[in-house]
Amino acid sequence: MDERDARAVVQSVDLCKQASGAHDWGVVSARWVMADGSPAPDDPAFHLGHGILSAFGQNTRPRAGATMLALSSGTAR
Repeated sequence: MDERDARAVVQSVDLCKQASGAHDWGVVSARWVMADGSPAPDDPAFHLGHGILSAFGQNTRPRAGATMLALSSGTAR
């Protein structure tokens, strides 16, 4: 699934606790960026490089939960 919301991706890798303040643990923020930290391009092709998957072929299934994250420098889905 094409997921443009990086917060949904955080949940797919089982990091779903959101920090509730400066002294709390958890995810503070999530966003798609380039390798150098610059903003992700406003190009639909960029989002082909990641996705939330329910499986990757017949033998690769999520280890926890129902989904897993696919990341690629090319096309992940």
